[in-house]
Formats: sequence, C-alpha cells, structure tokens
Amino acid sequence: MLIVRREAEQDIKEAYEWYEDARPNLGRKFVAEIQAKLESIDDNPDLYPNVYQNVRRALCNRFPYSIYLALIVSPSTAVGAPSSARRAPSRGEDAAPTGLRLWTGL
Repeated sequence: MLIVRREAEQDIKEAYEWYEDARPNLGRKFVAEIQAKLESIDDNPDLYPNVYQNVRRALCNRFPYSIYLALIVSPSTAVGAPSSARRAPSRGEDAAPTGLRLWTGL
C-alpha cells in the first residue's frame, strides 16, 4: 500500500499548475502519468532498479521526472520523491517544478 505524504501532494499540485499554465491539459496528463507510475510501483516495486541501498527509481515516460522509492521492511513501503531531470523552480519562473516528495508506505 502506498501512502503519499502531504508534501508530495503539494509538489504534484504545483507541477500540475505549472504544466497547465504552460499548455492546457498538460497538467492533467502529468498527473495521470504520476498516478499510473504510482499504481505500477504499488503493484510491483521490485520492478524498479536499485540506485542506492534500498532506494529504487521509477522513470516517468513523458515527463522529465523520476520517482524514488525506499522499500521498508514493514506492513507498508515508502515511495520517495519524484524529481525533475530538468531545471529547479528556484532558477526562474519558467523552470518546471522538481522534487516531488512522495514518501509512502507499502
């Protein structure tokens, strides 16, 4: 079972708004891709490669985001931060949001 932190929900909302401002319906497509990737992680977290100790990475297909997840030995698993492979928002208003914090439990 995945549990998305409030911070991650806020990051997704900000990214959604940024993509919607960039092009109508692009934000919806972004959220749909994040949701699909989270469902895939929930179904089979072992599908994604280890990048450091118990941390795995799931790459998004259309958007420059990766979702990092930490598998925790417990009744729940932790999904980590989707982060952008591009510029950080702090570098300018036109930069795509980064660092979606999706810590969860499995």
